[in-house]
Amino acid sequence: MQYGALQITFNTISDIPLDQSVGFKLFSSIKEGLPYGYVNILDRDSTFAEFPNLQIGADCSITIINVNDEEDKITFPTFKVLMIENSGSVLEDVFVGIIKVWFGHPWLLYKDIRNHAYKPTNSAELIKKIIRGEDRGMAFEADDKCFDKTDDSGVARYKICETDWDFIQNKVLPYATVQQLPTHFFCNAQSQFYLRSFKNMYSENSKIIYIPSPGTLGDDKNMADIDKICNDNNIDKDTGLFTIGESSVQIGGFDMLKEIYPKFFFENLTNNSFIHGKKRVSNELKKKTGTSYGNLLPLDAQYMMEVQGTSTKVLHNRQLLDSLSFLFEGAKSIDEMFTVTITSPFNGNHINIGNTANIYVPPIDTSVGNNKKHWLNGKWLTVALEHHTDDEDPRKIMTKSTLVRPTFVGNDKSSSLTMSALLYSS
Repeated sequence: MQYGALQITFNTISDIPLDQSVGFKLFSSIKEGLPYGYVNILDRDSTFAEFPNLQIGADCSITIINVNDEEDKITFPTFKVLMIENSGSVLEDVFVGIIKVWFGHPWLLYKDIRNHAYKPTNSAELIKKIIRGEDRGMAFEADDKCFDKTDDSGVARYKICETDWDFIQNKVLPYATVQQLPTHFFCNAQSQFYLRSFKNMYSENSKIIYIPSPGTLGDDKNMADIDKICNDNNIDKDTGLFTIGESSVQIGGFDMLKEIYPKFFFENLTNNSFIHGKKRVSNELKKKTGTSYGNLLPLDAQYMMEVQGTSTKVLHNRQLLDSLSFLFEGAKSIDEMFTVTITSPFNGNHINIGNTANIYVPPIDTSVGNNKKHWLNGKWLTVALEHHTDDEDPRKIMTKSTLVRPTFVGNDKSSSLTMSALLYSS
């Protein structure tokens, strides 16, 4: 199957002829959170000189069609025009050239900037409430099944002089953990919002398999291995196998050269100083029991040093809750120790960011009769997808996938870093 014909519509009434869409990119990423992209439109004869529906905020509908079967197509949810660039020249009094139209998720334009105080609410519930709200002028959908329940019982949060998107990124996510693991908040190219931990995303079955060119797979043993992966993950072998074109691998990164073990702080309100220390394993988030105060600790460092053993004055320590959650969130970079980038035929109708994919590379023949499984094999988490037109053939759509996992080893049902809290010691 070769997807390549682009159908672009602005404000539901102005279609761009197929032969005038000469460049396309749609990018979605767990880190950036909201999908966006651009389409290059070839204006041969100044057709768009009086184009009434090409303006900032206009609806942009994109459909990718199989060039061999016009009934086989994928239509993305409606995006909004974000920016328009034009480069060209005047030929015989006609301005011709390329119009680059940038588009993206509506939340990139529609943002609530009003101040708001939110009562104590579980972070996952608070984020869903904000997504579904109409204060920005447009409500979005949030499926409960796509949101993990976060560890916190909720503290009051205040949105002051910032947008609703920035409020989530800066004041909610840094303190939202799931089973003391970092969380990822993002919207895929199908406008589905997710709040998930790496562990829970990684535990799901793979959607597709990346393989070398079929001609390089060799004997029947390789095909038997691929068949087993398909059966175990309920993958259709006729549509779920994607040939690896270009690829690259990165192990580790510059983050490892920095201090990747953050500190937590107790603030001394009396003399405006901090008492700080590294994370200890014992400092885990716990519920109050008959033998332990759990998270109920003195609120201020000065009070912490002066409180007597018989004191009944115990305060809920939001500062400790936030500090420990912030520490756990700092482990995100470790989930991406290994990164593989693969270019393949378009796969946007099978996989999205947040889904897992398998890589299969034939075993390495290390000696006579001794084949060793390649370390690339196994399950990877898709953290970024870039659907784009092929440089050599504008009628062909390709996908550049960024896949990550934390280590060489581990099983395919869970991340090998499920106890990331133990990475911190005194």
